[in-house]
Amino acid sequence: MSYSGTVFDTTDRIKSMGSIRHKLEIEEVLLEISNMFTIPANLEKDINLTLEKIGVLCGAGRSYIFQIRENGNIMDNTHEWCAEGVEPQKNNLQNNSSNRCPWWMKKLHNDEIIHITDVSALPPEAAAEKEVLGKQGIKSLIVLPFYAGGKLAGFMGMDNVVNTGNWGKDNISILRIAANLIGMGIQRRQAEKAIHTGEEIYRSMFQNAANLITLVDAAGIIVDCNSRVEELLGYRQEEFIGQPISSFIFSDYLQKLRESSEEIEKRGFSFSKECRMVRKDGKPVDVNINSSGLKDEEGNHAQTIYIIEDITERKQAEKLIKESESRYRSLFQNNGAVIMLIDPDTGDICDANPAACAYYGYTREKMLNLNIADINILPKDQILEKLEQAKLRDMNHLFFTHRLSNGQLRNIENYSYPILLNGKIFLYAIVSDITDTKKMQDELVRAKMEAETANKAKSEFLASMSTN
Repeated sequence: MSYSGTVFDTTDRIKSMGSIRHKLEIEEVLLEISNMFTIPANLEKDINLTLEKIGVLCGAGRSYIFQIRENGNIMDNTHEWCAEGVEPQKNNLQNNSSNRCPWWMKKLHNDEIIHITDVSALPPEAAAEKEVLGKQGIKSLIVLPFYAGGKLAGFMGMDNVVNTGNWGKDNISILRIAANLIGMGIQRRQAEKAIHTGEEIYRSMFQNAANLITLVDAAGIIVDCNSRVEELLGYRQEEFIGQPISSFIFSDYLQKLRESSEEIEKRGFSFSKECRMVRKDGKPVDVNINSSGLKDEEGNHAQTIYIIEDITERKQAEKLIKESESRYRSLFQNNGAVIMLIDPDTGDICDANPAACAYYGYTREKMLNLNIADINILPKDQILEKLEQAKLRDMNHLFFTHRLSNGQLRNIENYSYPILLNGKIFLYAIVSDITDTKKMQDELVRAKMEAETANKAKSEFLASMSTN
């Protein structure tokens, strides 16, 4: 009796399955931490949990956050996770001078990833860094910067105290996303603290805001602005203040400015007016303008606060999408904005990118089984009417209230336009959450009015004292 058989080498298959499993784990972690920072509850807890999850997922010995103080000269290790058997370093890494590691800080300020595969092989110009890392027993590491208010706010990293070696692309991707989320969380917390203080903090927020903020009087003359004017339009503050706001708007968009003024007169605010402004060098810049009105003691309009956001990159992205359907899928899936593909005839959600699933709190499978009426709180007949109108226009700009999976209601801004896919018209909808923006805008107005009231009371008190 004899036997015969065939032997198959399954090594590559096992490796492939392991790679797929790891990618799925990465997607799950990214979805979880995205949800945490989309609807933040406890920033400290969220940061610590994020460090643990990416540390475990990437096989790091330690993951950590350093925050740079406002003066830019001192940084502190504020958060830390350590694998079992790895000695914590957080308590030893407080009040560190930024000047101590010039090579390191230069890379961070240039928005570069610091990827050190072997600490012992660092170049001579990184001698100070080599000494610091060597004292901690670090063999290899990867670090990414994060920003708040347009400034370097700190960095997030992972290190290994056992082996040297490269950190893979997947590790870099998850670290970059986590660093961006944490940076936004820190910026949000900074803004929330500033809102509830007096004129001094109001002024600080005014000056350090990520967007250009201008204060315009009833005659349309700019009476104040923050330092972002130089970055956005190329003017110094003293050149900008005292000029008519209309002189910086392209003539084709002056009607938008008039519409904004009319809306402020009627309801006190105006949201999302897309305009084109002219830089000092004559070049155009696309902007989105949100504005609120301030009234005097008689209830008459006295001043307008304009919050001006640079949307040049977004407009370029929209142009690319319109010009090439072949790029659609990549832009759709990898875009950080909340994007959905909607059937205007039925309201069914036909596709949703990862950012949309994370924002609404549903799995992609669940999202594709929803109708937009399940999210939008308007009656379905009104929604279908708006969809019918939308597919006939080149661009739609609307405001709605959407309900998340946890029942929370959020104010959203919706840009949509029709696209042709496989012979059928769909609506490509970009959703932005403006709940916090509107709240911040209202609080800016309130803080400004309270500061003016306090100044008036002070002046009246001093006047009464001088007459006695």
